[in-house]
Amino acid sequence: MAILPIDRAYSEIFALLIEARDCVIDMRRRRGAHYAGSVDARASYEALRVTSRLTHAMAWVMVQKAVGSGEMTVQEARDERHRLGGQQVCLHEPEEDLDLPPHLDSLLSRSLAIYRRIERLDRQHGGGQHGGVPASH
Repeated sequence: MAILPIDRAYSEIFALLIEARDCVIDMRRRRGAHYAGSVDARASYEALRVTSRLTHAMAWVMVQKAVGSGEMTVQEARDERHRLGGQQVCLHEPEEDLDLPPHLDSLLSRSLAIYRRIERLDRQHGGGQHGGVPASH
């Protein structure tokens, strides 16, 4: 049986969520050892951005899985409240030279890539332009 793109996205997002959790735990353990003050606060902020990207993407994937299993209609999935949310926060890219932990920097890049991929799918599945207006989740 072939793996469907939605199932592949689900697996990828889930793995990144676990990796993000482990990164945050590691950052907490190292707090004060290397990062202090505003850098520590910025790293925490960017870790929240990773989590936001991934949870919005996962919510969208779960809606698509519900459609695929017949639990939701395509029309219900196209409702604005089921569209990909969080664009204002999730599409923002931090400025360079933040001195973030390398693992967090990698998660930022990979979470943005998957969020953008899901955003493209959302536009395709939504039957038109999303307009960049965040859905209220």
